[in-house]
Amino acid sequence: MHGESLYASAIAAGIPDGIVAVFAAHPYAIIFLSLLVGGGIILFPAFYLSLSGALSASSIIWVMVGAAIVNDSFWYAVGRGMLPRFIERRFIESRSDKVRRLSRVVRGRELVVLFYSKFVYGTRIAAQILCGARKVSLPPFQLVGAFAVLILGCVYYGVVRIAARSAESLTDARVKLAVVLFATALAMGTLHYLAYRIGKKRFGE
Repeated sequence: MHGESLYASAIAAGIPDGIVAVFAAHPYAIIFLSLLVGGGIILFPAFYLSLSGALSASSIIWVMVGAAIVNDSFWYAVGRGMLPRFIERRFIESRSDKVRRLSRVVRGRELVVLFYSKFVYGTRIAAQILCGARKVSLPPFQLVGAFAVLILGCVYYGVVRIAARSAESLTDARVKLAVVLFATALAMGTLHYLAYRIGKKRFGE
């Protein structure tokens, strides 16, 4: 019944049938896997579907937290030198500049920078690698990362909810979906930019 409800709600929301058919079978697993490979954009339609009850917003947020712990732990291991050398070389080389820039401003504030990085595009992986390289204790590292993503998930849900309410007068489902997703992306982009400016002012980089 849950799958049928999700399928009907997604179709009613104007999401293309082909995407819905794949997503409806195992929605939370697909969200989890998408987040692992950096597909955070899936959160917009996922939270939108939660407004109709087809998905659980709290479950989506906990999936976000779980994916973040796995992702954080992987990049922490890369920075700590716990993985085979060829794997580390492949993942670190393209990010070495960001790691070096970030290392200049951290100076004992690794966990604070890790928290901020969850709200600023392009800094998350560098912060995770740096925490591993600086041998930050793993439990607080995971706790801070999970807490930041918990807050971020609540922000995502709130922004989608506000955007959906502002588009209630629209009758065409596809137009409404497009408006909500665009407004959500714009709002989240603005929030990420503000977080970047605050972080830059605080850390001087």
